[in-house]
Amino acid sequence: RRLSGCAATHSSTPPVLDWYTQTRYGLDEDAPTFNDSVFEHIKRHQIPIVILSARWSSYAARSGHDGTPFAPSLLATVRRLISIGSQPWILMDVPQHRFDIPKTLAQAIWFGTGVESLCTRPTADNAWDGFLYQTIDEIARTGGRVIDPKPRFLSPDGRYYLVELDGVVLYRDRGHLTTSGARRVLLPLLRDALGEKLEMASRSLDG
Repeated sequence: RRLSGCAATHSSTPPVLDWYTQTRYGLDEDAPTFNDSVFEHIKRHQIPIVILSARWSSYAARSGHDGTPFAPSLLATVRRLISIGSQPWILMDVPQHRFDIPKTLAQAIWFGTGVESLCTRPTADNAWDGFLYQTIDEIARTGGRVIDPKPRFLSPDGRYYLVELDGVVLYRDRGHLTTSGARRVLLPLLRDALGEKLEMASRSLDG
């Protein structure tokens, strides 16, 4: 489509401006500088769609090093992106589980048992990765967009989140997707979500 994308990532460093907390693997006090540089890159190149992704449940209820709550800082980041002409899209996390998925699936096949009883079930607590619904609603009212992959993982009866689909193992551990899992579940979701925007961008390039 003659379109390109760019990823700017660091472990345990949420894409939120002017906020950081002490972590074992993150940038800590260097995080604001890192995120400011990403913001300037977005502004300089007039990037129209910015997808913010993190394991939000690790931060939603935490405060920064100076006591600043996380959710207002995320909302402020959304507003700043909108102010420079970008549309921020918040990509919620995939369902997290409490067991080693490949190992447990292998044992289930060996012993002829199932894993359904171990799988995480949809609840109000895990619906929005620890954010209050008011935060999600405010993101949308501000002009951002929320993409939630969790419904794509629901079992046919809606009782639990799948860890395997048609013989494809979706996870490589408790909470990270395999490449095959990402292609099987996330790729169609992103194509559906971005399809209209990509078509509009393609037409503008052709024009």
